[in-house]
Amino acid sequence: MSTRIVRCASEFVHPLVIPIMAPLRPSENPFMARKDKKQIIGEPMTDEQVRAFLHTLPETGMNPDYHTLLRAYRSLRAQDFERFLMFFVAEGRDLNALGPDGTSILATISAHQQAAEYTDILIRAGGH
Repeated sequence: MSTRIVRCASEFVHPLVIPIMAPLRPSENPFMARKDKKQIIGEPMTDEQVRAFLHTLPETGMNPDYHTLLRAYRSLRAQDFERFLMFFVAEGRDLNALGPDGTSILATISAHQQAAEYTDILIRAGGH
């Protein structure tokens, strides 16, 4: 540690002890990605990775099935979303669950410009 003199607005000088730390190495900084971890984009997801979306926790007051569907829609590619829906329906969950605004996931994403493939998948799975 070292000591610095800090000037206040009144020109009165206070000694203030401020620890000077060495910058964190990437391996020590929890906010930086590790160099040995590669970001993988476009790789096929395993069934376990797709099933992991079945267990997302909703915000307070939100329908758990609607939240799970919305989270999967936002995170998964279309082919992975289709596989996800097979697992979702197999668990007996509700494809037509309503969100906080009273609309189904199909109605919510139908307004999105690039959601046509996802809406087709939802309709084939039994959503309306």
